[in-house]
Amino acid sequence: MIQPVPVNAEQYVAENYQRQIRPPPECPHCNALKTLWAHCYYLRNLTRIRASNTLRFFVRRFKCHRCKGTVSILPSFAQPYRLVQNATIEGYFKGPPFPADVLRWTAQLRRYWLRFMKWIPEMEGVLGDSLGRSPPHDAGDEWRSAIATAYGEMDVCTMRIVSIFQITLFGRYRCHQPNDQMDEQG
Repeated sequence: MIQPVPVNAEQYVAENYQRQIRPPPECPHCNALKTLWAHCYYLRNLTRIRASNTLRFFVRRFKCHRCKGTVSILPSFAQPYRLVQNATIEGYFKGPPFPADVLRWTAQLRRYWLRFMKWIPEMEGVLGDSLGRSPPHDAGDEWRSAIATAYGEMDVCTMRIVSIFQITLFGRYRCHQPNDQMDEQG
């Protein structure tokens, strides 16, 4: 799950903000109420906005005492399975002129853009009519604009499409699949 946080990545780390993350009221696997309890943390790396290195932060995990499923709470400044922060990805997607954080990570961001472009046909099938009239397949800028218009900035957009459609802007991951699909895949 992705959760909005009122701090940026550097503040999240400095303030040990992961300790303030509370469990969702309902288990996303079995829908039981008040069954999620603190389980552990895992470490993630993430780019910095004002520096060329990365920072490490903890992602909070919870476990359901009923179904034994786990859920991780990713802060909204991070994209699932991506090193570069949402704000930097969004800066690249908007196009030039690029700020310094985008210029530092241009090679990685180009790979993200290519993955986004390749994912568009699948995304169109999943998002369906939620975007209104679908943009052309070969126009990544129009797709980015349509998604931003329908779902908001990169962090809000990611939270919405992960929670509603179980996808990201870059693909579908096992942890984002509905429970019945996960069960079928073993």
